[in-house]
Amino acid sequence: LALNLASKADIVNQSLRSVLLPEVSALGTVGNMRRYVRHGLVRSGLISLGLLLLIPLARPLITVLYGPEYSATVPLFQVLTLVVIFDVMVTPLLLLAFPLNRPRLLAAADALRVVTLGFFAIALIPVLGAWGAVAAKAAAKIAGALLILAVLWRSRRAEGTAVRNAPPFASEDAHSAGANTDSP
Repeated sequence: LALNLASKADIVNQSLRSVLLPEVSALGTVGNMRRYVRHGLVRSGLISLGLLLLIPLARPLITVLYGPEYSATVPLFQVLTLVVIFDVMVTPLLLLAFPLNRPRLLAAADALRVVTLGFFAIALIPVLGAWGAVAAKAAAKIAGALLILAVLWRSRRAEGTAVRNAPPFASEDAHSAGANTDSP
């Protein structure tokens, strides 16, 4: 039940991707990318606040809608909701791979997610049961996001924008010089 309900909450993230993809694909300048990141993180923050409301409301909602016999699924649902919130928050950043022409990076992140999910599921589900599945899902989401963010960060640094703590894509020339590289 918890996974089923969390999957429905994940529809929010899939919808967010569908809405953001045309916008992010059309970004051409560093200034547009900065605005996109700023607005995307604000939008994701607001969506996440809405999803956070599901956490304290989970017990009463599940008990009323499904009955008290399903109350044991509440903690699983709450943690899975946190995984969805993580995904919602990083989505605007991960989609930057599109305007930077990094399709192999996206494919590599998907492959890493699958391998991570499989590894942790095999290792943890026999020991932890449903909690092992939750941990495997969280590990897969985090691994894929970290790969994309690390490679984008590294390429930004390699493009000559090595000013510490500068916002992403700090210079127009650096962006256009490295935009067509496609190695992860």
